[in-house]
Amino acid sequence: MSLPVAILIIFSPLLLLMAVLFFWLPRHRAKLGEFPVKEMMLRAPGETLRRAIAELEEKLLEDIAFVVFGSVAFTAAYLVRQGQRGWTVDPGWWLYLLANVGIVWWRSRILLRHLHDLRNYELGYTGERLVAERIAPLARDGFLIYHDCPANEHGNIDHIVVTPSTVYAIETKTRRKRPALDPKRSRAEVTYDGTYLDFPHGREDFCLDQARRQARWLATLLSQGLAAPVEVKPVLALPGWMVNRIGRGDVAVVNAKEIPCLMKEKAGQPVDTAAAKRMQQIEFILDGRCRDVAFGRVTQTS
Repeated sequence: MSLPVAILIIFSPLLLLMAVLFFWLPRHRAKLGEFPVKEMMLRAPGETLRRAIAELEEKLLEDIAFVVFGSVAFTAAYLVRQGQRGWTVDPGWWLYLLANVGIVWWRSRILLRHLHDLRNYELGYTGERLVAERIAPLARDGFLIYHDCPANEHGNIDHIVVTPSTVYAIETKTRRKRPALDPKRSRAEVTYDGTYLDFPHGREDFCLDQARRQARWLATLLSQGLAAPVEVKPVLALPGWMVNRIGRGDVAVVNAKEIPCLMKEKAGQPVDTAAAKRMQQIEFILDGRCRDVAFGRVTQTS
């Protein structure tokens, strides 16, 4: 038996698997039939991140396959060449080795970057789900709740809560707790002075700016739809962090547990006809933007 034939026999299960994944499976899915529900569904908490996670998981499988199969292909090519030369020492063996190591190194770096992004997406997704659980009871008071509202060039608004008098745009940031620069400082506390967030590992304000931009975008959207000014209050939720507020700013920075208290004070108040009509109009606008999830689809473009 010649070496090429032996290599083909050895790798025939792998070739069969690739043929099934890339040729048979798509045709099989097409023959399963259409989904029974045509109606679009509302976005769930973290919908954008859920889609990104699903896409990254597929890319990770591709990266792993590329690393493994690429290395195997170069090894098989080298063995075939050696067999043709009668197993004499090939002076260009180091080129095969260099190419093999190079392709594995290059694709492994991509794999590690995708794995790093996946861990961050999973963290953010979990944080948005936690915040969604905290605000879910507000629906019993007649408040409207929407998640992951597309905001065009501003990305997406993680959560929107509409009360009879106020609209809240909630941005969730799930930060890992890293060692503090000051050993005497708590690793679980962030200080908010109205302008900056002072974490134990450093200061930042870009997430405050993001919350403001999204609130302004939502205010513009609703004001145009209602033909009347609509004020939207930006809220920044930091799951797992104790917020020490030493100043007041236009963005309300809270722990996820504090969100119901921030809005609960408006619960139980009588709703007049004008406020009820206003909520219905806002509901129509937000429902149109957030109802874009197709039944049975795991990954979709945003």
